[in-house]
This record gives sequence, structure tokens and C-alpha cells, in this order.
Amino acid sequence: MKFSFIIPAYNYGHRLVRALDSVFHQPGEDYEGVIINDGSTDNTADVVQPYILKFAGRCRYIEQENQGVSVARNRGIDESRGEYLIFLDADDEMLPDVLPEIRKKLSENEQVGMLLGGHYTSRDSGEEKLCKLKPLPESRKKCFLDYINKKINTTNGAAVIKKEVFDNIRYPPGLGNSEDVVVFSQVFANYPCISIDIPLVRIHRHSDSLRTDLNAIDHAGFKMVDYLFDENKIPAELMVYKENYYYIRSLALFRKYYRAKHYLLAAQYYSLALKGKPLRALKLTYSGKYLRMLPKLIFGKR
Repeated sequence: MKFSFIIPAYNYGHRLVRALDSVFHQPGEDYEGVIINDGSTDNTADVVQPYILKFAGRCRYIEQENQGVSVARNRGIDESRGEYLIFLDADDEMLPDVLPEIRKKLSENEQVGMLLGGHYTSRDSGEEKLCKLKPLPESRKKCFLDYINKKINTTNGAAVIKKEVFDNIRYPPGLGNSEDVVVFSQVFANYPCISIDIPLVRIHRHSDSLRTDLNAIDHAGFKMVDYLFDENKIPAELMVYKENYYYIRSLALFRKYYRAKHYLLAAQYYSLALKGKPLRALKLTYSGKYLRMLPKLIFGKR
């Protein structure tokens, strides 16, 4: 088995067909889909059943009590049989016929730990944006720094990761949000990575997504910084960037709370970033949002 698509699912039965079709319509038979039902109370099991029958031996379904997406992905890692793993959220979809391109690229670069492609972001409004990926730096340190400084934009589904990477790296349980940032950062820091000049996945953004869950964002907070800069998983030479990353994280949290119209918390995170990273915080992409929300703060909006 060359590839394992790991799909954690929690009450997304109404969207899961799209994800499963996008996987099992890929050319070839050297891959499997591993669906981890993370304690769903909807019709997820019924949705998966026809695929189990049609793709016997290549569609594997596992149920567990609800423990969160990180635990589900880690369970998928343990259950997978593929040499390379692709983590696909249950509400997203692989683009048609990308697996042959991935096969070809990896056959020419067998020593890499991770292959990254571009991705589309699609919103309920119908708006869609293509996020292209430039060739990655050869230096692991440069890849790591570019990623944590938001110069490399990637996502689950657009990353093909060698399974042996997860002998040491895992999705941090209990984080609730940004767990993928931790994993990508640690892979960049420790393994050679390459890019492929095509989009691999379509990411669907919608109101009930965990990506917009304020409780999950609250829970992750700065905790994810400590998970990311685990001295057992990050080379010593890169640990010096931990303090700097707190301010980068402040700006990320500012933007999340701004989009959620939670302006008081957004202002607090912006002020923190302004103290530690003034030049970055004063860039228009951040300062413009801050200025737009000031009247709402002044007139008593949260």
C-alpha cells in the first residue's frame, strides 16, 4: 500500500460522501481510505458502508469514542498501511486525478519527509481562491522559519507525509485548534520537504467548521506554542525562535477574533503583538483591521 488517506469524521455524514468520492475516484489501487468515526451521533456509519462494500480491503472504517480530531488522526496513523499519509478533513475533497502526479513526484524524490501542493479555499458564498505554493527552500531551517512566519501556506489534504515521520511526531491531543501547525512545523524542522506545482485539495470553509470554533481557538491560545517548540521534537538551534513566535501567534489570534467580531480580545492580542513585533503589527493587513474595529470598541461593542 503506497498511500493512506486518513479521514477523521465527527457528525459530518452530510458532507462525507464528497470527501470519500474524491479519494476513491483517484486512479490506481495502491491506496486506502481510513475513516475514523470520532464518536459521531449522525449517519456517518451508514454513509461509509457502501464504500466498505465497493472497495473491500481498501476502505477501512474505525469507530471510537469522541476524543477530538488529534486523537482521531493519531489513531489513523496507527491503523494505516500506506508508506505515505494524506490527512483529509471530512468536509474537504481531493482534486481529481492528483494521485498520479504525486506518485511521479515522489518516485523522483524518495528521501523527502513531506510533499506539499497548492489548494483551493471555497466558501459557502461561492467565493473560491487558489493558494499556490512556490518551490520550497532547500534548507530545513529556512523552511521552518518561512512556515512559522506565514510565508508558506499549506493545509491538510495538500500535504503528503511519509509515515515514518510519525515515529516521533504526533498531533497534540487536547489542543482543539492549530494542531496541524504544530505537526507541519516539526516536519519542516526535521525532514527534507519539496513542493509540487499543482493544487491537490479543495478546502471548504463554513460556519460550523472547527476552524471557526471560538471555544477551540480559546483552548489552543498560546498552548500550541509550547507544543510546537517541544525540545524533543525541534532541533536545539531552532528553539531560540520560541519567544519570537509568541508575538506571531498573537497576530494570528488577533485576526481570528477580529473575524469572529470579538473585538475586545482581538484588541488585547493586537496590543501584545505591537509590543513584540511592531513593524509586523503595523502592516496594513493588521493595522487596517485594528483601525476598523476601534469605533466598535469605543461605542461599547465587544
